Amino acid sequence: MGDGRSKLGLLEIVHDETGHMAAFCPYRDKTVDANTCFACKDCSGLALSPDGKTSYVACERAAKDGIWVEGGGDNKPAEVHCCRCGTPLDNEVDASELGGG
Repeated sequence: MGDGRSKLGLLEIVHDETGHMAAFCPYRDKTVDANTCFACKDCSGLALSPDGKTSYVACERAAKDGIWVEGGGDNKPAEVHCCRCGTPLDNEVDASELGGG
């Protein structure tokens, strides 16, 4: 998953402080339990990296907004990326600024 376009809408699954699977939600501006993501209307399932070492929540809303998230756990702070510029955004993501409302 080298270029940003192939990562659109993917929220990296990490382990939270309790060891549970979690993902940083750019719309809630916090790391949430992965089951919360899977129950969300915008979730389209689970995705794996080509090497099978990293798993992601596939978020249709984030894909539409052209963003993806790497990290979000205790050992790796979340970086929210935008396909428009390819550089990390700050974690204060306003969905209205991204066009997702």
